[in-house]
This record gives sequence, C-alpha cells and structure tokens, in this order.
Amino acid sequence: MNRFLRFLKEKHNKILAVGLACLAMAAFLGYYLTAEILSEWTFFRSEPLQIWNFIITLLVYGLLLICNIRNDSFAYQGILMFVFYTAFDAFLSLLQGAANAIIVGMESLSWVLFFAFLVAKLVIGAFLYIYVSRYMRGFSVPWKRIRIFGIVYAAILTLDWGLYCGLLFGFGVISLFLFLTLSFSEALIGWCIVFTLERLRRY
Repeated sequence: MNRFLRFLKEKHNKILAVGLACLAMAAFLGYYLTAEILSEWTFFRSEPLQIWNFIITLLVYGLLLICNIRNDSFAYQGILMFVFYTAFDAFLSLLQGAANAIIVGMESLSWVLFFAFLVAKLVIGAFLYIYVSRYMRGFSVPWKRIRIFGIVYAAILTLDWGLYCGLLFGFGVISLFLFLTLSFSEALIGWCIVFTLERLRRY
C-alpha cells in the first residue's frame, strides 16, 4: 500500500495528464463519429473544412497523449499548438462577432459578455503561449506565472463548455451527447496541459 501511494504521489501529474488526454480523445472522436452517424455518413463530405480541423486537432491531442505516456518533453510542441489553435479561433470568432454586432447593432448584454469572454480567451491564450515558448527555450520565466495562466486558460475553456451546456439546458435539452462535443474535449485538454506543465517543470 505504501509503495502504491508513493507511486501515485510521484506519478500523479503523468497519470492525470494521460487520463485527461485519453478522455479528450474519446470525446473528440465521439463527436465526429456521432456527427457522421446522424448525417448518415455525409458530414465530412458536406463540410470539407472539417477534415482539416479534424486532422490538426487529432495531431495535437495525439501528440499530448503520446508524449505524456513517454515522458517526452516534445509535449511542449503540443501545448503550443493547442494554445495557438484555440486562441486563434477566439480571434476569428471575435472578428466575426464584431462584424455581426455592427450589422445588427450591439444592444444586448449577451453581446458584451460574448466579446469579454473571447477577449479574455485570446489574451490569456497569447500570454500562455509566450510564457511556455520562452520557458521551453530555457529563458527565465517565473513558474508560478505559467501555472496561473495555464489554470486560468483551462478554466476559460471549461466555462466555454459550461455556457454551451447551460444554453441547451435552458431550452430543455439534457443529453449525454453534451460530453461528446469539441468544447468538452478542449476543456479536458486544457486541464491535461496544466498537469503536463507540472510534469515538465524544471524548477
């Protein structure tokens, strides 16, 4: 028992990182499989751009999963790719939302909250990317700062999924398919990154 507890204490970051990456991969693949089944296997054919998104995301998730299993520091690359991808997606959503707001007139509080959320996601993601990139290259970056930005970014991704669930609950939709969504897989990867960074910590 003592040996087992010692193992958990020494390897808990790796165990959590691998476990969360596996769950994220399952949610991610489950989303696309569900989409294909519901569309009678025409989802990718009707939306070719989804093929590119699928390949990139699968690469990032797979990289984080394999590198954590192998204790490979190349996981930094997976972290940077994921943060860049999600932060850039927030930037594009911000531009699209701004264009729609100009057209219809931004009078609703929901628009303000929408922009505030995207700006927070973009800014936190940009800082996390910069700090992790510098840390990976051996520059002196306070570890506490990286940890805080990593946790905040994971929390933002979790909130993104939570708001989506709350919206559906408001319309009376309660389904296990809420756990087979891209936003849920991103939230899981966000927390996977937190524990991956802890595993890669040098000082």
